[in-house]
Amino acid sequence: MPASLDINRHVATRPRIVRRRLFRMFGAMIVTILLIAAIGAAVYGAHLGITKALQHPDFVIRKLVIPNTGVRTVSDQEIKAIAGIKPKMNIYATSLEPIKKRLESHPDIRSVTITRQHPDTLVIQITEREPAAVIKTDGTQPDIPIDRDGLMLSEKKMEHALHLPKLCGLGSVTYRPGSRVADPRVAGAVRFVDALIHIQKSDFLSIKELRFTQPGSVILETATIPEIRLGAEYSNEKVLRLVRVLEKLREQRVNAKVIDLRFTDVAVIPFIL
Repeated sequence: MPASLDINRHVATRPRIVRRRLFRMFGAMIVTILLIAAIGAAVYGAHLGITKALQHPDFVIRKLVIPNTGVRTVSDQEIKAIAGIKPKMNIYATSLEPIKKRLESHPDIRSVTITRQHPDTLVIQITEREPAAVIKTDGTQPDIPIDRDGLMLSEKKMEHALHLPKLCGLGSVTYRPGSRVADPRVAGAVRFVDALIHIQKSDFLSIKELRFTQPGSVILETATIPEIRLGAEYSNEKVLRLVRVLEKLREQRVNAKVIDLRFTDVAVIPFIL
């Protein structure tokens, strides 16, 4: 069988073909270099622009806007002092998260939202904690306002807490605004009271005090019912059970001496048996 002839064997090595390939390779290298240079210039330009913006005197924080919403006991001056805005601080170079954390460390502040308004204004919106009850102390120290989470509030909140239910029988409580009451029953009991107030049943359930004299239990006293026995744990279902019992007693025009909510089957002892 005759040997095949490869007539194109030496075409790729011809000078014209070699030059064409070299030109293509060189052109691709030039394009790549130009593209890298353009990207580098764009990055540098952006960096330079951001740097100039962060140093521009027009972007220095000059105004703090603090909307006056809700009940306020934390003054604007106190908020400004805690925020710690210093002269020549740039609105875009200043991190807002540390400011937010400092403000939320205040015992009376529940949450903070901070927004920037171009070119020189920070808007600080705060939501304060509201008192839900008052801890009666032994008389050697002032009574303590607490919120629905059992967190001790500042003394300024007492003027808004005088009408609230009193917590008795807790023994010695060290007053540390911003700290939670150590007794785990407190948070559940106060949430129970707060829930009752928010479902607007106070027209026939005027809460006077909560007693913690019995271990593992809480006794709620109202203007008309001496004892509503709660367990140590809070639940929405328990609140609804009490509301249903109270509505039924009201319909029947019967008042109760004791209502025991510690069990699924609610026990009711009326005044007149």
